[in-house]
Amino acid sequence: MIHPYENVLKRFAEFGLMSKSEEDELYIFLLWIDQNVKDSPYMTFIGIFNKHTGKRYKGDAKSRKLFYESFALYSLADYETIMKNAMTDKYLRENDGILRPEFITKSENLAKYINYKPTNTIQHEPDQDKRNYSEPPQI
Repeated sequence: MIHPYENVLKRFAEFGLMSKSEEDELYIFLLWIDQNVKDSPYMTFIGIFNKHTGKRYKGDAKSRKLFYESFALYSLADYETIMKNAMTDKYLRENDGILRPEFITKSENLAKYINYKPTNTIQHEPDQDKRNYSEPPQI
């Protein structure tokens, strides 16, 4: 689903009614609209994200764009499920900086966490160092 304002503004750009700098700032402007319009689907998603993570994100242009690209496939209830499942991932809980709105709105992460079942092992765990440090080095 594309935001209704987005279609109109892209038509303005198509007909040359916007400058290059205005076209470059289009997604920032659309984010501002979402932040100031009551009951915006994107801002509802940001609320769901903040509720589950305990963070205070206000939204950004990149995650907003990714959200609307996937909004045709996933409902807000699906996003609620995705966030619940993502919060059970031990790797994401231990690496706090990874979980941001732009991370969770990527298509591969949405597909992963919609039906995610937690495992007992940490994903992406680096290989353990197999050297024996109890013996002195051989010279």
